[in-house]
Amino acid sequence: MKINNILKKSLFLIALLLLSAPVFAQVSPIDFDTQQDVVITMKGFYQFSAEANQIFKDSLAQSTQIGLINTNLMNKTPFIPPSFPPAMFTIAPAADGKEIGPRQFIWKDTVIILNYQLAPKNAQVYGISIGPFISTPAFTMEVQPFASPVKTVVCSDSCADNINKWCVLKTDANGNKTLGKCNQTVGNACACKP
Repeated sequence: MKINNILKKSLFLIALLLLSAPVFAQVSPIDFDTQQDVVITMKGFYQFSAEANQIFKDSLAQSTQIGLINTNLMNKTPFIPPSFPPAMFTIAPAADGKEIGPRQFIWKDTVIILNYQLAPKNAQVYGISIGPFISTPAFTMEVQPFASPVKTVVCSDSCADNINKWCVLKTDANGNKTLGKCNQTVGNACACKP
């Protein structure tokens, strides 16, 4: 009985230590227009590299948005089969180590547009807040300043030419866009789908 209580207390202390870990951790800087492999083990502030940060600051007068392309999403949780739980994470725009916009929930390969319009005027370092959700997600990330945005199409404009091209699936109240891909639906019709 004593061993059982000691085991329970030890597990409680380990869980408490894990939950009290810092909310943000400094991670490798993000370069624009470069694919980077990422494994998320804890919530972190992923800052832009010095060059990317300056490019973004210079482009803020034209656009407060960036595009993030997420591909090859998989679960890397140790000792758990890769399919359960599915790989999931949250993402939000961040500046100077703090989230400055709403979090978006990601569970599949997609393109997300993050809006930095709520950033403080004197912000020095921009980046992205990324946190795991239930699993340890691993994915390939590419970030593009929206001054040179992910090109989107209107699927119905030319269905045959637009198959598998990016399209705007939805826009939330804060102007954040979730992109999908053009898919053929019925006959020669196309629609933007997740």
